[in-house]
Amino acid sequence: VSWKGVVSLLQLGKGLIEVKVSVSNIISTLISLVIESLRVAADTWCTSLQEALGVSEARRAFLPIKFFLINAVRICSVYPSEALTIYKDMIRCVLVISSSSILFSKDPLLKAAYEPLVELLESNSFHLLDTLMKSSEVRLESKCQLVQYFLENEEANGPAQLGQNDQREINLVSLGSIFSLDPDVDNRNRALLPAKLIVFLHFLTISPNLDEEVVIELSKKLQCLLNMLTLEDVYSFVLGCHIPTVYSADHPPVVVWQPVYTFLIQALKTYMIAAAAAASSVAWNELEAFLLESLFHPHFFCLEILTELWCFFTRCAESETSTYLINQLFLLLKTAASSEKVLAPLSAFRKVARAFCIILSYASCATVDQIYTCVLNDHNSSKSSVLHLALLLEGFPFDSLSDGIKVHAVNQLFTSFLGYLQSSLKNHGAIDLPTSSSGVIGLPVHALASALQRCEIKDYSPIDGKSITTMFKFSISLINLYRTAPDSSKGQLAQLISSVLDIISNMRHLWAFYQMEKLTLELHTLFMSSSDNSKAVLSQCKPSLASFMAILGHLNSSEDDSNSLCSAMPDLYHLLVRERHWALVHLAMGSFGYFAARTSFTQLWRFVPGDAALSYNTNTGVDIDENGFMLELRAFLQKEVALRADKWSEEQVCFLVSEGRVLKKLVETTSEIPQAPEREEKAAISMDVNTKKRKMPDGIGEGMALLQNGLKVMRSALYETDSAELKDRLATHLSRLESAVSQIASFSDKI
Repeated sequence: VSWKGVVSLLQLGKGLIEVKVSVSNIISTLISLVIESLRVAADTWCTSLQEALGVSEARRAFLPIKFFLINAVRICSVYPSEALTIYKDMIRCVLVISSSSILFSKDPLLKAAYEPLVELLESNSFHLLDTLMKSSEVRLESKCQLVQYFLENEEANGPAQLGQNDQREINLVSLGSIFSLDPDVDNRNRALLPAKLIVFLHFLTISPNLDEEVVIELSKKLQCLLNMLTLEDVYSFVLGCHIPTVYSADHPPVVVWQPVYTFLIQALKTYMIAAAAAASSVAWNELEAFLLESLFHPHFFCLEILTELWCFFTRCAESETSTYLINQLFLLLKTAASSEKVLAPLSAFRKVARAFCIILSYASCATVDQIYTCVLNDHNSSKSSVLHLALLLEGFPFDSLSDGIKVHAVNQLFTSFLGYLQSSLKNHGAIDLPTSSSGVIGLPVHALASALQRCEIKDYSPIDGKSITTMFKFSISLINLYRTAPDSSKGQLAQLISSVLDIISNMRHLWAFYQMEKLTLELHTLFMSSSDNSKAVLSQCKPSLASFMAILGHLNSSEDDSNSLCSAMPDLYHLLVRERHWALVHLAMGSFGYFAARTSFTQLWRFVPGDAALSYNTNTGVDIDENGFMLELRAFLQKEVALRADKWSEEQVCFLVSEGRVLKKLVETTSEIPQAPEREEKAAISMDVNTKKRKMPDGIGEGMALLQNGLKVMRSALYETDSAELKDRLATHLSRLESAVSQIASFSDKI
């Protein structure tokens, strides 16, 4: 009998044939044929293939496997209860197919097999699970059990990292892990983790068609999804890979490539809609709790995903619901507010503030007005100023404010800033920097600097010539104070210098030449004469220094060697372009490009030292190329540094794996809870304290007497009654009451 005949008999004989034939064994046999056939094909290609595999050859190999798989799907759709008994084999089959597709995508010689496998096998393998999840014959408990089994252990073990080994060697090791014969180790097999993610995202995608209990169970597993994303293999897969997705709406179905990250976000958004549309609010309550609690997740990637989901909710939800949850977020942020963490960009407080500002940018104008007004008017809270600063530092959506609120907010920022300058300058330019009630030095300065960087302010009317002069005096006094300040306060003073430079950089149309010249010379002296320890602290000023140096291109200065400004500016640029940190390299290049395009200087070579970071050979990092810097600058200015392809290279994916491993260790360190010290043994209490009796409160003694007298009255009344039924009912209760009262009385005697 052919397989088609077997399937036809099973379809026609439902209710009779399963009594005489083991349907689950038939399904298991088909699944084994699918896995074994795919293993043979993959093993042959990975070991012996010398040139790129052709699409037609891959399709010829997959068509028989598709035949077995479709027949298994047909039988499962008719006999879902029998198929449920081998759900582990079915899950393993789906994971093997998805893992094979990912394996093929990483090998240039096997890439042609990727799309045919997705089109012919992967979509049908998902139908294998759908027959169980969507069937009305399968109990809800069994469906939930399937979800629990699939994500019961998100930790993974697997082959050790192979470093920079050849991709073919990596594939061979992964191949053995993917086709392992032990289904019980699947959940701990690292080679299957990316496939496990894809299958779980498929569950989320079909959640609108699942029972509400299954949707609730999926909501309980969202934390497992975040845990999975922190693993380096999954992290690099989501950020660095594309997957083909079959769109069956078109005829014939077409395969469209999309980033895994896009697929992840779309699946989670689909699940949000399903949870919101559920008949009861249980699924949504679970999801809402997950969204709120996970905003403190230590891994930045998880926080980015959650922020994207919050933005989607804010855009699409009803106005009242959206405003309610934003207010809940705001209360959560107020709880986390801390003056010690407000200037630490990587603190949990700042991370949540950043997410909140991004979410708020999608809210209505009225909601943004409400939040900002609430922050400004919260005079009774000691944390309000700290919260205000954190929101400004993380990009509060100023442009979303209504015109009246925005004008008031900007005026208040300028007024607070100028008031701080006036109160700080005393005794012929000496500066007094008291610590504010929030514990942050120069809070109005930081607030205005952040607002100017993120908000387009057209009206600078509060700033006049006198205010500009005061600001430059303050800046120079601040630099002088830094030189003599104790090491304990230099960190905060450096942050304040950085904010002042940001303010000046954003007010270039207001300052005069002599003011900028004097400040530039003071900065030159500060950076060039500082000790090594002081330079380490001053390094946090370099991003702001780069912005400041860029606007010096607007100065019309004579190019004269005797001019001290002409020697100070190149020295400061030497300091910037020598930096090797990638972020500072980008800032320095942007600054120098802006300066070079606007300055009247012709001898620009003086601004570039021979040991500039981009002058070194990228392969060795030691050899210097004289033309390297100018070539890199040209590429930067022409925007050629962007990725030339829409897909990541193998080397870039390896970097993502290394980055994911470092981030995972960081998360593990952050999540560690220190062990509590062991409790000391209780000191022995002297006998005289134990034996000493304390007087019972008068009220308790009086109540005890009333209880005992009342029980006596009730007992005597019970004896006098003639009703035997009443005696039987009350006698037991009275005995219990008397026993309880006697215990209380004996306890009071011991006190």
